[in-house]
Formats: sequence, structure tokens, C-alpha cells
Amino acid sequence: MTSPRTSVAASNKPEAVRTRLLGGFWVLVGKRSIGEDEWRLRKAASLIKLLALEPGHRMHREQLMDLLWPEVDAKAAANDHLGHAQRHARRDLRAASRHREAYGRR
Repeated sequence: MTSPRTSVAASNKPEAVRTRLLGGFWVLVGKRSIGEDEWRLRKAASLIKLLALEPGHRMHREQLMDLLWPEVDAKAAANDHLGHAQRHARRDLRAASRHREAYGRR
């Protein structure tokens, strides 16, 4: 299953963003890919997977927190976890993009 989205590259041209969930998890940004083992935080990868599956690629934050951290009772604590996962997801996507561009890897 793939889910197309767009991202703005360094040249300000939109790049296609696709997620592959069947046969392994991959996020493709343009020609660059990020495999399941390249995410520094598993919850960041899980966040991307959940959003990819959702129509419109949007979910209410309380629903995400309940799915990703069902054991956490305090919503403030879960909110901190969600913010942490969001930051890691963004960092991993940016870092992989810069690394692949610098070294010509896909």
C-alpha cells in the first residue's frame, strides 16, 4: 500500500512522498528511501504508519496518543510523548534526505 504526499525539497520543488506498508515498511521521498531499521525512534515510525493509513493522512491527537501509548493515563504525559515522536519523525526524514543527497545514496 502506498500513500502519496508532497514535500518541499531544498530547491523548493515539491517531491512525492510515499509510504510502503506491505512487504516491509519504507518511506520514499522523491528517490530517497527510509527503511524500518533507519528510524531512531520506533514510535516515530509507528506515527508515520498510522497517518499513512488514515484517509487524508490526518488523525486527532487524542486518537494517536491512545493508539501509540495506551498504557499512559495522563494526557499531558501522552501529549509530551506525541511531540517527541513528531520531532523524531521530522528529524529522521530530514537527516536521511540530507545524507542521501550528500552521498548520492537512494
